[in-house]
Amino acid sequence: MASKRRVLKNKKKFLTCVTILLACCITLIFVSYAYGSKDISYSQIVVHTGDTLWSIASSSGQSNDIRKVIYDIKQLNHMDTSEIFEGQVLKLPKM
Repeated sequence: MASKRRVLKNKKKFLTCVTILLACCITLIFVSYAYGSKDISYSQIVVHTGDTLWSIASSSGQSNDIRKVIYDIKQLNHMDTSEIFEGQVLKLPKM
């Protein structure tokens, strides 16, 4: 069985498509690199008697919703619950 040979009929159209695809790929790589590598800056505090995540978040000086700040603190410190202990060191995100 003889194989059929394919011939490119419109080289200009093909090169235009390849160029556009290449430009899109390069753009996606640069955008993902620029936005994907953000380092989170944070400060650390030591938990004192009577402190709660709510009181820490509200005194952090951030203008965000307190619930969002608490969520960010829990994510940054890899916490499953809102339970904190005296002497515990917590990282607070800087916004």
